[in-house]
Order: sequence, then C-alpha cells, then structure tokens
Amino acid sequence: MLDINMRGLDTESDIDWDFIVKKTEGYSGADIANVCREAAMMPLRRRLKASGINVSEIEQLRKEIDVPVSMQDFRESLQNIQKSVSKANLEFYDEWMKQFGAV
Repeated sequence: MLDINMRGLDTESDIDWDFIVKKTEGYSGADIANVCREAAMMPLRRRLKASGINVSEIEQLRKEIDVPVSMQDFRESLQNIQKSVSKANLEFYDEWMKQFGAV
C-alpha cells in the first residue's frame, strides 16, 4: 500500500519503511493513503511557512517547492492521521469472512 501511494513521488533515503509499516498496522487502505498524502504535503507546508509566501505566489514557485518526502514527514503524518479501523472491527470482519466468505 505504501509503495502504491508513494509511486511517482520523490522520497529521501532516510525513510525507514519497516518503521512506517509497523506504525500503520491496522490502518485501512484509505488510512494509509491519507498518511502518504499528509506526508507528501509536509515539504510544501514547510517551504510555504519558511518563505512567508502567499497563495497567489504558489504557481510561480511550483518548481522550487518540488522537494522529496522525508522520514520526518511520515512521522508528522502518523501523528496527524490515526487508523479508522479498530481491532474489534478487524475481528468482526475476520469472523464475517469465516462465516460468509465475503464482506
């Protein structure tokens, strides 16, 4: 899921994918997509905050704000995005699958 959601995005070499996999255990596919999207936006937010740029100037600086996603971006994203599926939900769906074969 991480690979699919991060495909085509520039990432730094410091990303510990095993750590992210462990931290997203129990997350739904949509939750993981949200974590990746949030992490991908972090470099842009940092640049905008540091530069004091206003929204109207963003188009002019599109190439400048194209920076890679880092491990810190994922850490912050994981703090902002919580899993939406509880352990009880997963157990319910597992039992449903055993009984009925489909969700």
